[in-house]
Amino acid sequence: MNNCPTCKRTLEKGVPTCPRCGCDLSTLQAGDRAARQWFEAGCRALRERDFDAATAAFDRAWRWRHDPAFASARAVAALCLGHHELALHRHGQAQEALHPLNLEP
Repeated sequence: MNNCPTCKRTLEKGVPTCPRCGCDLSTLQAGDRAARQWFEAGCRALRERDFDAATAAFDRAWRWRHDPAFASARAVAALCLGHHELALHRHGQAQEALHPLNLEP
């Protein structure tokens, strides 16, 4: 987390509360840690070619945080399982996470 979700102040890594507005950041930081742990578990499962476990772990990471890397990993896992349309959908989610305000003219 780089900015306070309440006041948008740039934060130093690991601060428990925002120095400007006092927002408690501990729950959000715990969610970020959980997402990262699930992502790492998915990467391990992918290396071990356990694609079902990788899919489940990447899905858990995505539920915690909509990070483009998590969506891309979900696409790779779906592709490894032969779910091509699902992989394309998840690739689209990765693109949306990269550019959340990509509005058509």
